[in-house]
Amino acid sequence: MRRDLTVSNKRLVIVLGIPFPTVADPKVILKRHFNDQQSKHTNVLNGQQWYNIQAYRALNQAIGRCIRHRKDFGCVLLLDERFVQQRDYNRRNLSSWMRSRYQTFSSSSDMIRNLDEFLSMPRDDLLPSTVLTPSSPPRVAIKTSHHSQTDFVQDLMKFLSSRSSSSPSS
Repeated sequence: MRRDLTVSNKRLVIVLGIPFPTVADPKVILKRHFNDQQSKHTNVLNGQQWYNIQAYRALNQAIGRCIRHRKDFGCVLLLDERFVQQRDYNRRNLSSWMRSRYQTFSSSSDMIRNLDEFLSMPRDDLLPSTVLTPSSPPRVAIKTSHHSQTDFVQDLMKFLSSRSSSSPSS
């Protein structure tokens, strides 16, 4: 049985990359080839376009596990430098409701400070209108390199661990 989190729970989704399908999967190879052939004489996506859409569909579904409706709240961390390097392209592929709530941080300390402020906000302040305004975005993208991404995740785990050990259990 699948259980979803209730609105009263704090949520956080951490995405450590863009979930592209396995490029060497025979089904993916065949689908890309088929689409490449079809796109020459019909109005269908070519193989590369189809491949990209599959990745962003999976990414948006992961985000939707945390934030499911307009009165919901949560935080999504997109830890992939492509969200900074190819910012416009990647933002276009995010769900439309999320595009205006996108923030980029250049350091883990800035992001953790912002995350701490978000997680410390009273839930009544978040439902429903605060989450929907660009001035208090609950979703963020982090600029990292592969090396600093590991450091960042370690900093984030320490931060989350300290928050969970200091909060009263319910």
